[in-house]
Amino acid sequence: MEGVKDQLDRLKQENKNLEGQVHGALLNVQLCPIIDEISIAKADKGQHLSSLEQRLSENQRTIETLRADRELLLTEHDDMHLRYKATTERLQQLRDDATSASNAQATRLRQFDTQAREIDDLKAKLARQASRMQDAQARHEQSKADRDEQLADLAQDLREVKAEAVNFGRELEHLRQEKAKIEAQRSTVSLPVTQSSQ
Repeated sequence: MEGVKDQLDRLKQENKNLEGQVHGALLNVQLCPIIDEISIAKADKGQHLSSLEQRLSENQRTIETLRADRELLLTEHDDMHLRYKATTERLQQLRDDATSASNAQATRLRQFDTQAREIDDLKAKLARQASRMQDAQARHEQSKADRDEQLADLAQDLREVKAEAVNFGRELEHLRQEKAKIEAQRSTVSLPVTQSSQ
């Protein structure tokens, strides 16, 4: 861009010099008297003037080309600047999105860690409760076994008491019968004694 500007300034200066030379040549042609020697010189100067005009025309075309190139470069520069700005904004947006995603992921990871700890705590509590329930179940079963054993002992005792009661009843009945026999014998023995005394 700077090279094009320098070249454009150089060509402008050269055009200015050429225009001065053309103007000077025209003055010399007008002021010279019309004689043969001067005609030859005039012809040479005319050729020189034509050459200068041709160079001036070429320089003007070059200047126009350089101006067009400069405008094109300025347009491209503006386009590139806009694209750079858009790319920078997009990059910043991507960075912001990445930061937001990273923060959200970190938050989710913290939540997962918290939930994992809570789950571990719940598992430990459940394990302790299961252990307590197993202990309670074992105690209940042991208590039931002890109660069943006590009931069996009581049933056995009841059977023994019942058997003893039955035996006692039999013995009592036997004693009653013996007593009745004895009383009957007594009454039989006392009856003749009474009759003889009469």
